[in-house]
Amino acid sequence: MWKIAFLFLSVAAVLAERKRYDGHKLLRITPTTQEDLDAATKFIDQRQSELDFWKLPRGVSDNADLRVSPEEYDTVAEQLRAAGVNFNVIQENLQDRIDEDYERLSNKAGKQPIDLEDFNRHGDINTWLTNQAASCTGGVQCTTYDIGNSYEGRTMRVIRIGINSSDQKPAIWVDAGIHAREWISPSTAIYFINQLINNAADATVRQVLERFDWFILPLHNPDGYEYTHTNERLWRKTRTPTDPVWDCYGADPNRNFGYQWGGDGASPEPCSDTYRGDSAFSEPCAQRVRDFVTPRANQFRAFVTMHSYGQWWFTPWGYTANEVPRDYDDQAAVGEVVADAIFAVNGRSYTVGPSSILLYKNSGASDDWAYGELGIKYTYSPELPALHHGFTIPKQYITPIGKETWEGMKAMANEIHKRIKKDDLSTIVKKLGGYL
Repeated sequence: MWKIAFLFLSVAAVLAERKRYDGHKLLRITPTTQEDLDAATKFIDQRQSELDFWKLPRGVSDNADLRVSPEEYDTVAEQLRAAGVNFNVIQENLQDRIDEDYERLSNKAGKQPIDLEDFNRHGDINTWLTNQAASCTGGVQCTTYDIGNSYEGRTMRVIRIGINSSDQKPAIWVDAGIHAREWISPSTAIYFINQLINNAADATVRQVLERFDWFILPLHNPDGYEYTHTNERLWRKTRTPTDPVWDCYGADPNRNFGYQWGGDGASPEPCSDTYRGDSAFSEPCAQRVRDFVTPRANQFRAFVTMHSYGQWWFTPWGYTANEVPRDYDDQAAVGEVVADAIFAVNGRSYTVGPSSILLYKNSGASDDWAYGELGIKYTYSPELPALHHGFTIPKQYITPIGKETWEGMKAMANEIHKRIKKDDLSTIVKKLGGYL
């Protein structure tokens, strides 16, 4: 009896420590004319540093999402109306949606196999990766790599999946969960892994396994991700101490990579959600990815870092809107192939292009680093759908989003495969100064 009582008190203590969002609303701004868009953009520009915008509009008929506390709501609503910005409330109480997940998941931690149609904890995902690698059959080769630990000591585990794997075979890198609160991202990476291992008899899956080795890191930021389960659902950053005076923690790992670090869109303020860190690669999780990917850069033909949300398929650059990469036409063409494949599944549209031009600048991002520093040509940063739920998307969307995104990834792999010989010849010509 005392064990049950102790367990109950322990669970209650954890729940009591969690940051709550009682009464917080999610507002949706949807401009239907250019005039609406101009008004919304002006309001966002004026208030972005003060309010928690989850998503920004990409044009007329696309939405911006804004979280407001009960204390803010009346004032913000009045300001929106005064600015001529139309909005509606798409979630009345964020805490209801958060509690639904917490209560369900409290009974699942530590169980194997993991639930592929639900959100899972970091340690359980790592165990599942090990078990899956041991179970690969039918000519599929699987290997796990422990690439190092996070700041809080959590193992970062990569799984490699392929047929006739070798260090000379072209490969694709996928990582997810670089931003802690984006739970749909690791779940989508897990969907990919399950398809590659347990659906390898399917001809379309086998084809991409024969053409590429797949290296997948389901959780880039395990400390932040675990913190979203135990303390604060909407936490975004890592968990390294950054400002003892203000008791601030964490840097944005997607502002911490070394290419064009510290520029526009990356904050120098330790308490900011986009804090760049005190130096490039200050965050252990960014260091681990750098140290694993860099010596294999020539093998990787694609680098895909999964985010949510917004239905974007971003290409470099993030750090500047003044120019596009020299390979932009090819990057965009492959991205459009991905978008077409995704649309064919559920009719969901993605916009392809540089994040700095389509949305906002983000210096020190991992995709800019992979392309600008390592020369991995087909580098992308997808923003997965949210379907009216923002970062608190319910579990029933895991499989539909996984399915459509996987079709996009297969299409990407096959399109890159078609282009490899041409790309390699182009590289040789460049090295010879333009002469054969």
